[in-house]
Amino acid sequence: MGSVAVGSGDTVVANVPEPGTLGLLGTGLVGLAGIVRKKLKA
Repeated sequence: MGSVAVGSGDTVVANVPEPGTLGLLGTGLVGLAGIVRKKLKA
C-alpha cells in the first residue's frame, strides 16, 4: 500500500483483507479438510 512517515522512520502499513475474502478462505479450508478426511477413511 505504501509507507507513512512517523517520527524517526517509516512504518509500512499492511493491507487488511476484506471479511468476504476471509470467509471464502475459511470455507475453502474446511472443504479441503473434508476431502482429505473422506479420502483417509476410504
